[in-house]
Amino acid sequence: MSYVNVRLRNPDIILIPITEDEKECLDEEDLYVLYKLPDSKQIQIGMLSPSMREYFPSTTNIWNLIYATSKAYFYNGGSELEAESSQITERPVYRVGPTDDRTVNEYTILNATDENNLSICLKDVIEGNYIVEKSSPSILRKTK
Repeated sequence: MSYVNVRLRNPDIILIPITEDEKECLDEEDLYVLYKLPDSKQIQIGMLSPSMREYFPSTTNIWNLIYATSKAYFYNGGSELEAESSQITERPVYRVGPTDDRTVNEYTILNATDENNLSICLKDVIEGNYIVEKSSPSILRKTK
């Protein structure tokens, strides 16, 4: 009998940047932190889910978070956020393709148009070049 080695593709994650206040109000099961480590160009994907930390700690990829040189928090809204993304005009909605080792392989911005100027590089959000300000509704602003 022979076996074929099949590699399954990691599912995409639909993420939107959030403020520190929003982070405190949202369910931790749906929160992610994207971060960069010193001397690395890769963007790490960390899951803040308490149940994932308990049962699948290596999958959460947060053990190196203490060494992060930059980070930003995101809400994983899944298919619901993806469906609503065209109506969101105050901050980008990202479709992130992860690698097996929990880094960003690729991403697209689902709601970027010429009118809303949301074509913002994911790295710029993580490095703090753009942040979500506390306001109603929250808006993204350039900091550097």
